[in-house]
Amino acid sequence: MYELKNGILHQNGKLIIAMGQSYYPSFHKAKYPLPEHMDRVALMKEDIRWMREVGFQFLRVAAIGDVRLEDDEVKVNTPFVDEMIREANAQGMAVSVRLQGYVMNLRGHSDYIMLNNKNEEMEKNWSAFMHSSLFHKGIIKDNHDSTQALARHFADMPGVVSYQIYNEPHYPYNGIFDYHPATLAAYQEWRKKHGLKPEVPPRSRPKDAESPEPWIQWRLFSMQAMSGFLNNSADAAKDAAPKQETYTCMTSSPVRNIVMEAGIDYFDNGDHMDIVGITSYSQLEGATYYHSAYQYAMCESAAALNGKHAWTIEIDARTHMPPRKGPEEVYALLAAGHKGIVFYEWRGDYPDKETPLPDNCGFIFNNGSKTKHYKRSVQTVQFVNQYSTLFAAAEKKRDGVAMLFSKYAAAYADAYLIPGKLSIYSLQAAQVYRELRQAGFAPDIVEARHLKKNVLGVKLVFVPCRREWLDESEAIQLDAFEKQGGMVYYLQQENGMCGPTTFGWWRWNKERLDNTTLEFRATLETADVFEVCEYMPLMTTSNRHLKGGMLEGDDYSLLILNNTDPAHRDVRNAEVTVYQPFSKAIWMTLDEETELEANGNSIVLPVVKEGGVLLLKR
Repeated sequence: MYELKNGILHQNGKLIIAMGQSYYPSFHKAKYPLPEHMDRVALMKEDIRWMREVGFQFLRVAAIGDVRLEDDEVKVNTPFVDEMIREANAQGMAVSVRLQGYVMNLRGHSDYIMLNNKNEEMEKNWSAFMHSSLFHKGIIKDNHDSTQALARHFADMPGVVSYQIYNEPHYPYNGIFDYHPATLAAYQEWRKKHGLKPEVPPRSRPKDAESPEPWIQWRLFSMQAMSGFLNNSADAAKDAAPKQETYTCMTSSPVRNIVMEAGIDYFDNGDHMDIVGITSYSQLEGATYYHSAYQYAMCESAAALNGKHAWTIEIDARTHMPPRKGPEEVYALLAAGHKGIVFYEWRGDYPDKETPLPDNCGFIFNNGSKTKHYKRSVQTVQFVNQYSTLFAAAEKKRDGVAMLFSKYAAAYADAYLIPGKLSIYSLQAAQVYRELRQAGFAPDIVEARHLKKNVLGVKLVFVPCRREWLDESEAIQLDAFEKQGGMVYYLQQENGMCGPTTFGWWRWNKERLDNTTLEFRATLETADVFEVCEYMPLMTTSNRHLKGGMLEGDDYSLLILNNTDPAHRDVRNAEVTVYQPFSKAIWMTLDEETELEANGNSIVLPVVKEGGVLLLKR
């Protein structure tokens, strides 16, 4: 019934958006306890039937059970999960299985825990999903063997279409990691491979007079170490079960400091796994909208650069969230081009002292009662299902504008980070993305290395930092892009005779002169850059709270809009202007489907609540 092809779910051969639910019998014993009036299996079956009834066709589960080594062979015993998969198949749902636990230690290793900069073992807590050294040979073998055994176990079960590689993988948030001897040895090999002389990693950020380079290289190595471990795990799963597509879920937004501290690399993930996946618990209103949209865009770009697709593996379904939040987030994800949307979770966790977040996430509370957002969230799922093939068969329409993401610049800023403060690179990148969106564009996010092949058709690149923050190789790649006809602008921040200038743009190849005696040329504002380059967005709206993106199908376009007003006011009589021909316009929301009259290439929308979709037929 279901197949997953290149990150798009097919139901009986038809492309659909995967609308999913998470159902996790967790590592916490308290999470799905045995209720007094029914058994655990019966409750699970009731939940799956209910999920399917309201419109979910995708189930995300975890391989919780007994995974052990017997006579040097990994044995898998997951009876509850097996029964879940059988029930999901019986109810007509596709299934994804998270293969690994939090540390796979089959052979009883005792020296594998990450060490911080004081050689102390990592403090374990429920959110520290990965705490083993990524280079401990014993743990690597245990991880490989258990991953393959689990992948083989579930491979032939009906409806299992994908495997999740770890859950929200990242370095711990509670220190500077990892200084395990195996990691230190791997670092020396990495430096040798990159033509760098042997050097022990720093254990603190540089002082004022010290070079940031050792810290930068240590951070870049740590990111590659995390990516390598995850990619090797995905390879192990694919070797054992080639039919199932692989993904992980990146928890950290690129606008947060911890993108460097946690070792998160969207682009390396996009290079390797079948799907680029993220976790998202964020607002889609006011200023926060742009931070969320930035994460969605980076995820989609990282996938599209390799001809793949993006999913949001966990989106917000907290029990006490307002009804508007579900549709707001789904509209934004569809606008960004994501092809799978999976809520966390269906039933709230059992309220117990051992439960990390009791009854915190769910369409329903643990006792089975419906949440305040239940009705509107279900309507959202059914709305997507109604137009599913339209969304699934359309790809993001790109406007040729991109923002550069530089791991080197992020590490440079991290070297001078004051603990507890925001990274200047993260702040600048977030503000640049915000200004590009406010100008009406939906920029892709690329690294400099992507500009050579330029598969996304980028014509104009914004570099959200000084050019001195970039690695030499990035500068060479940007030079080459301009020689090929592209345009590059970077932030020229200065402290001149009249005071500081921030967020002023300067053309990449235009010489800067002494600004106290010779330079009589100003930096450009973002709007100036677009005017100078004669760039127009794909669409504009008359109301500043209407933000969105455009998808393009064979004979239609989808303009997907969010009402981002933080005061929760309806948008009335907004005019949308689209700079492409169309013959028919249909407005679609959770509550209505209405054909609209066009005045040339402009359309006046009905009242917009959370958002909506404008279907333009050519």
